[in-house]
Amino acid sequence: TRVVTVYCVETGKLVLLKDTWRVVSPSQSPEHTIYEELKKHRVRNICTCKEGSDVLDQVTKTQDTSMARRLSSPLRRLQHYRLFLNEFGRSLTDFKNTKEMVTAVRDAIIAHGDAYDKAEIFHRDISSGNILITQTGGGLLIDWDLCKKLQHIRQGQGHIERTGTWQFMAARLLVIP
Repeated sequence: TRVVTVYCVETGKLVLLKDTWRVVSPSQSPEHTIYEELKKHRVRNICTCKEGSDVLDQVTKTQDTSMARRLSSPLRRLQHYRLFLNEFGRSLTDFKNTKEMVTAVRDAIIAHGDAYDKAEIFHRDISSGNILITQTGGGLLIDWDLCKKLQHIRQGQGHIERTGTWQFMAARLLVIP
């Protein structure tokens, strides 16, 4: 995944571009559709998605090879994907003072709570890299590509392998995957 700030000719403003390979799965929605759903449910402290889409004809084929079919753990199909976000900020690790850091974390907790309570979406990958500090000192929770809708969790639809940022996973999950 690459994230860069780019100039939008249409608006004359800078936007955040996320260039990544997303998992193709019935239980895994493209990230821009998650942002749309979060917005529809008025989830606070998230970015506004300008646009998101698959890059045409760029899907992995490795999982279809005879060698991949012999593996004990199947390979996932990945789709090249781009997402544009209107807001961007500094990394949580670049805080200016304790108040700014605590405020950004508080705002991310509010976003996570709103997403869970209002939209029934569980982020599943909260880490310092997924919390941005805005120009006003607030926080935004980003990177919803590994999230799960609660309906999929209730139905037992999960990932083939463990997902998330290793340092922030529950200790029990690391010991008993």
